[in-house]
Amino acid sequence: MISSTGVIYQYFDGPALPSPVLIDAYIPHTVASPSRIALRRTLFGLVTGSIVGMAILVSPLLFIEARYRLSQVQPQTPQEQTQQALIGAQPYITPAPRTIVSAYNIDLTPTVTPVQQPDFGVPLTEGQIHVLNPVNTNFSVIIPKIGVNSAIIAGVDAGNETEYKQALARGVAHAKGTYYPGQNGTSYIFAHSTDYPWNVNRFNAVFYLLREMVSDDRIYIVYNNTLFEYAVTEVRIVDPGETFYLKPRYGQEELILQTCWPPGTVDKRLLVIARPNITL
Repeated sequence: MISSTGVIYQYFDGPALPSPVLIDAYIPHTVASPSRIALRRTLFGLVTGSIVGMAILVSPLLFIEARYRLSQVQPQTPQEQTQQALIGAQPYITPAPRTIVSAYNIDLTPTVTPVQQPDFGVPLTEGQIHVLNPVNTNFSVIIPKIGVNSAIIAGVDAGNETEYKQALARGVAHAKGTYYPGQNGTSYIFAHSTDYPWNVNRFNAVFYLLREMVSDDRIYIVYNNTLFEYAVTEVRIVDPGETFYLKPRYGQEELILQTCWPPGTVDKRLLVIARPNITL
């Protein structure tokens, strides 16, 4: 017998029971379903956690972007400040001791080939060292506009993945077989933009903001205690297979900086091409 409440009843009649006794035989079990409020709270927590996690991962990128944008709205940009300071840079009487260090606190002094004093390079003075603050005076690159100041690892085989990965962990790489500044040929320097957002502050992401370079922006190369100033003439995006630019070309002084494009991918290559700026 089933009551109106869904409880099944049974009658027992026997000698010990003088009258019929009603006994509960079965009470159906019910499962409480979560409320809509609880579901909303859970969903909100998951979404919020995901957003916070992503923000933490990309925060280095956001920091670099914000710092660059803020620097460009100042009365004088870092590039303009550097150019102005170099005009009046004078040697120090007694320069402070300098230690050659990198992001990993190791000596990055490369073995370089002596070259004849070039026409557009000038001997590096202590005043210029103070303004540019190169990582070392043997081979390094400074791009004030985008905050680049890195050692250059000389003679890196661009076709040897093991070799160039080791070099890019310490700085940016000068492609083996291309010329050095002042040798009247193409100097080819390459580096990562970034691999993952959380690694952007590492040395291998030194060219992350290279995309911001435009015509006439300045690039400074310090090589063999000589300062070379270049001005950007062209910015170009090419396919990975377009390796023509890697071939050493003699007869025109030229600097090419390369990184992957878009940042964090290997789909294409971003090239910044610059030529000597005879102003120093």
